[in-house]
Amino acid sequence: MGQTAFTRAEARAKLGTRVRTRVAFGEVPQGAVGTITGADRVLDGYDVEVEWGRAGRRPPWVDWVTKAEYEARLIELPSGGAS
Repeated sequence: MGQTAFTRAEARAKLGTRVRTRVAFGEVPQGAVGTITGADRVLDGYDVEVEWGRAGRRPPWVDWVTKAEYEARLIELPSGGAS
């Protein structure tokens, strides 16, 4: 089984990355687009924070994901902002 948390370097490298969901999870629908806005220390490494843009929602919806969740549920978008 692979590592379930990011290393500090991996988490920091993800900051600013735009992502799209492959599948719905929690309150986040399939196809939602978000941005990695933070990283936080957990027992075995780091998790990353995703800020989901939802029209009319203030503040934006924020969700924390592990490395395993990131790899299984999210797709990184090109840095040019393609949707």
